[in-house]
Amino acid sequence: MGKLSRKKGSAGETIAANYLAQKGFQLICKNYFTRYGEIDLVMKENKTLVFVEVKFGREGKCGKPLEWITKRKINRFVRAAKEYISRNNLYDIPVRIDFVAILQTESGLKITHIPNAFGEQAEPMAPEEH
Repeated sequence: MGKLSRKKGSAGETIAANYLAQKGFQLICKNYFTRYGEIDLVMKENKTLVFVEVKFGREGKCGKPLEWITKRKINRFVRAAKEYISRNNLYDIPVRIDFVAILQTESGLKITHIPNAFGEQAEPMAPEEH
């Protein structure tokens, strides 16, 4: 990833974290790295641990926000979330995965928050069998 892409991604993550904080979410950490990839934001909403994938793009150049997430990316993100849960021994709390798309338009930013974006239920995740 280039320096400009990282800078844009970091700006998008900050915008998303602030937006979700205004909705009552608490930021746990930003840019959590695992062997499966990065989790942009780890947040908490009430008693639910929320893993957030953030995408930032310009109107007309990137397609629709949900098209920015591939099946492979979803699978890697779920694995990264499970690794976070395992490392932190958080098997007994509800979790879910949200998506935040930030679209830069001529009139400003359009933020779309999709809770439970990939259909993962807000329930405790069991450890993976090896």
